[in-house]
Order: sequence, then C-alpha cells, then structure tokens
Amino acid sequence: MNTRASFFAAAIVTISCFACDNKNPAGTEPAGSASAAPAVTPASTGATAASGSAPGPAVASAAPSATPSAGPSAPPEPSSASTTLPDGGPGCGSKVNPCPMQAWMQKNAQPAMQSNDAAKVGVVLEQIAKMTPPGAYPKWEKISVDGAAAGKSGDYGAAKASCRTCHEEYKSKYKNDDRARKI
Repeated sequence: MNTRASFFAAAIVTISCFACDNKNPAGTEPAGSASAAPAVTPASTGATAASGSAPGPAVASAAPSATPSAGPSAPPEPSSASTTLPDGGPGCGSKVNPCPMQAWMQKNAQPAMQSNDAAKVGVVLEQIAKMTPPGAYPKWEKISVDGAAAGKSGDYGAAKASCRTCHEEYKSKYKNDDRARKI
C-alpha cells in the first residue's frame, strides 16, 4: 500500500471511531438499534494497519456490502398466490375462506331460508337483485325481483324457487368468472 492510501485508510478509521461513539465496547450495535451502515470485518475489507505489517482495525468502505446484515429488516412482501385479499382474492371459495358473495349468502340468505319466513327471504332477494354483477347476467335482477315479490306476498315456495332458478342459471358462471368480486 502506498503512503497516500495508508494515510487515507488511517483517516477513515479515525473518523469512523469518532463518528460511532454509540457502539458498545465489542463494536456491535446495541440490541434494538438499527444501523444503515453495513457491517465490516477485517477479512471482508482486506485492510491492514497503516504500517501494513499487522492486522488493524477494519476500514469502512463507502460502497454498500452485498452481504445482508443481521440487523432488523422489513418482512418480505407476501406472495399474491398465498394471500387472501379482503375482496376475495386467490384461494377463496371454501367454507373456511369464503369468497365475498359466498360469505354474504352464508350470513344473510341461509338464515332467511332456514327460518322458512317468506318475508325475510323476500328482503334478502331484494338485496341480491341490487348485487347483479356487470356483464353476462341478464336475468339475475329479474329472477331476484320476482322472488322478492313472491316472498313479500307470503309465497315461500315461489321465493325459494327463484333462488334455485338463479343458481341453476348463474352459479357456475359466477364461480368461474366473478367469485372474488367485491360486493
């Protein structure tokens, strides 16, 4: 190492020592503190003391290290393939992880149907009519409105039949094309 390089290395070591007075005696960051500076070891820098004969303190490099430090870091971004989004997203459709319409039906339509109360079914069918997805569902709203009218008039059988009609007409298409659609 020439004289100019030796002087430069010694100056950096001196500045590093004075600038980092918050380190503990072992030269590591105290627990819980974060440092933006990469960890530097004598082996990773190849630096020696200013005399060039004996290993000395490590010299910090201005270039960031390619080796990750052991300090705190942000958690990795979740993979979209394994994450269920609030609007359904990939992987919805089971009883444990229902899609939005499925969850709504479980919470609203099933209890109304199980109650055998035609008026309650009518109210639910009115709500379902307003949930018609855009696109190729031309009869959805009419089927739901007709079923709601039947339910409100006390005809539980006709209201239930409208559910069956809509499911036969659209359930497969909805599950294939729109199951993760936010409602």
